[in-house]
Amino acid sequence: MFDQDLKKYEEIERKRRISVNKEIEILLFKRKQTNIKIEEEIRNLSKEITNYADNSNNIIDYNIDQRIEDDNIDCTIDNKYIKDISIAPEQNTILATNINTTDTSITNIPTTNTTTISNITNIPFTDELVRKLILTEKYKEIEEKIKNEKSKISKNIYINLKININKRLSQVSQSKDHTIKIYKSLSQITYPYLFIECFVLKLLEQGKLQVSIHFLSYQSYSLLLSLFLNNSLFGNELLEYFRVILFTQESTKSSLKGMYSIYFGVIHLNKMYQEAWFFIASLLNIIPSEPSLYVLESFLIILGEDLFKMYKYSFITMLKYVKEEYLTRITNDALKTRIETCIRNIIKE
Repeated sequence: MFDQDLKKYEEIERKRRISVNKEIEILLFKRKQTNIKIEEEIRNLSKEITNYADNSNNIIDYNIDQRIEDDNIDCTIDNKYIKDISIAPEQNTILATNINTTDTSITNIPTTNTTTISNITNIPFTDELVRKLILTEKYKEIEEKIKNEKSKISKNIYINLKININKRLSQVSQSKDHTIKIYKSLSQITYPYLFIECFVLKLLEQGKLQVSIHFLSYQSYSLLLSLFLNNSLFGNELLEYFRVILFTQESTKSSLKGMYSIYFGVIHLNKMYQEAWFFIASLLNIIPSEPSLYVLESFLIILGEDLFKMYKYSFITMLKYVKEEYLTRITNDALKTRIETCIRNIIKE
């Protein structure tokens, strides 16, 4: 009797999950269409900043250096966002992805792309990553909150908010102090979920336009995102939304490297090493596309030394797989050489 009830429950849960996945995939499709419009608006609005700067309804002042005093902002990483990094990959159960599990074993790479979930990501990932970091109830809730906030404000306020975010993120420089000032200015915005929507899009645009050309500039954008993660009430939701849009937004190969670098920088600053392991295992357990290697290169540059120190022998095994098997599936010799150089720099061959 118990077994029958369990099977019945499992079947109900399976159907519910399929229904939820379809619902979220529809949301993601609509989100992509909306994002295209917002990105175009942000580009056009940058030409109108002067006209809006004198508007009395501005959410935040434009004169950042005069308005913001040098009061203290917590630039340290709050422990509540740090995963338990003392657990070796073989014992890691937080995200259940390690080199010994069935669907992420680096010694059991499928011969074809076996992803059964719709092709919604910009590079191939395992189904497990798609389920745990993209097709989530939390993402659905954030979209509902964005929709709710948008229904309560005027078009002018919404435009003004986008202008402010556009201007501030365009001002980000390599200066840590200036990045903190920008954080303090943006943190005054009173519509958190509309802020999340517009901030993430502009941040990823900066990844495409700035980081893809000036690679080290990712550090300032990662710091800015980490400041919100550690100092705002909606920090976790911001990161959740950022991941979903990052993983699903279409882009060129070189632009993907810039976008993902911001994410890897956040992982580095917050010591989220188990998420790093989960990500790289999910990437390596699917037949690679060439764009995957641009992302892998960025991962190794930013997080390679961290994972080498944290999971030394397991990570060496993973790097050996990358070098001897994963890269053989790619024909871009220049990119393969760069990744092999990254590996040598990590393990000091």
